[in-house]
Amino acid sequence: MAPDFKTFLRWQDKDDFLDLLFGMDMASAINQSKTLRQNKYAISDEEKTAPEELAVAKSRIDEIEERLSKLYGYKERVNEIISAKKDELRSVNDVIQRDDEYQRLKELESKRLRLERQVSKLESEKRETRGDLRQKRVRIERLEEMQMGEDLHSTAQELQKYMNVPDRCPVCTNDVDDTQRRRLLQEGSCPLCAKPVPTERIEIGSERDVEESIEEQEKMAEELVELRDEERKLEGEFKRLVRELQEKESELERVESQIEDNSAERLLEYQDELEKTVSDLEGTATAIQVEVNANKRELESLEEEMDKLQGAYESRKLKSRKIQALSSFEKSVNYHIEQERASLKNELESEMNTLLKYFKEGSFADADEVTFDSQGGYNFTVEMDVQDDIPSSRHNQNSNEGKILALLFHTTVLKLLSKQSNTIPIRMFLIDSPYSDAPDTGNAPDITRFLSALPDILPDYQIILTVADTSMVERQDFSGDYKIRNFS
Repeated sequence: MAPDFKTFLRWQDKDDFLDLLFGMDMASAINQSKTLRQNKYAISDEEKTAPEELAVAKSRIDEIEERLSKLYGYKERVNEIISAKKDELRSVNDVIQRDDEYQRLKELESKRLRLERQVSKLESEKRETRGDLRQKRVRIERLEEMQMGEDLHSTAQELQKYMNVPDRCPVCTNDVDDTQRRRLLQEGSCPLCAKPVPTERIEIGSERDVEESIEEQEKMAEELVELRDEERKLEGEFKRLVRELQEKESELERVESQIEDNSAERLLEYQDELEKTVSDLEGTATAIQVEVNANKRELESLEEEMDKLQGAYESRKLKSRKIQALSSFEKSVNYHIEQERASLKNELESEMNTLLKYFKEGSFADADEVTFDSQGGYNFTVEMDVQDDIPSSRHNQNSNEGKILALLFHTTVLKLLSKQSNTIPIRMFLIDSPYSDAPDTGNAPDITRFLSALPDILPDYQIILTVADTSMVERQDFSGDYKIRNFS
């Protein structure tokens, strides 16, 4: 049997086409409806999440609006307090300007500043003088130590001279007394050879040492005199500075006491407090305004987002209504299709059961009846008395069982179509080589019997049957019902 013919008879895939053949032209409407639901009215991801995002945005907007309301109220109260404090500050300023005590206080404040500068200057001079005095005293102490060291040095030299003379004469080994030592130094004669020691040697050395020592001592003495004189002057200056500083500090204390006792001082303190309060409140008002501006910007952004989300939400609602309407339409159409199919299936069952009488010897010899599925398309089952039932959905179109099912169903469809006035006008049934695919001598007589009866079953159709002489059938078997043409 031709492959195209068998492909056409896959009924589970051809429900809409079969509906169309029998005048049930509603499948296209359902397909169009499905296309609209899946394409034009398909809900996007943004539209799917729009309700939840809209609720979140609305909640956040409510929070911001509530926060702004509180901030506006807080700002209004702060501004009222600022206004009241500024009025109070102006009143205090007016009182201060008209108060004689305030003028007196200004003079005292000016005097206090002057005294503070003088005290600061005296303290600086006092520190400098103390430093200079300390340096002078350190220098004096150092010179005194040097002077004392020079005296000790001279004495040591004299002692050394005595110590250079031996205690015993190197010739007679007698003791040398002090008189002999002085004579040696004074006369300059060698005690051994009695020859005189060069005088310039002893005199020059002694004069130079003495002159240098005297000169150094005189310089130190002069410097000490100068330093002690400067020390006395610095001590006097230091005492003067201390005394003057004490006087200025005492005067400053009196001025500060007068300032404290001045009635305008309390007003000035209150004025400072008011100015600080106003400054702090203005800072608070600025901070509030900054927060207000931030919340307003966020609110504007959320409102813009809300507009987009609202549009997506409305679009979702509209599409949902459209989808619901289309789904209802499809259900309604499907219901009507099922109703019409049920009627058509009853006719198909009745006609196919009538045609079962031609199958007496092969696989369908004990066929009882044909029943169609109550739901869905045009699948049916040939119920058997003894053997297993044969469903049309089984993929057996290449077997003789499949051929018989195809012939049975297709013939029934064509017979019912011949009764329709609004169906296709073509009346031709072509069956090509019904024995060739799977030779089966058991079913061949039934197939031959059915094909021979086709002209009577479908009298309104031109039936073209192509067969070849085989062991199962000969062309002459169809000579009574068909016009035989030989092709070689």
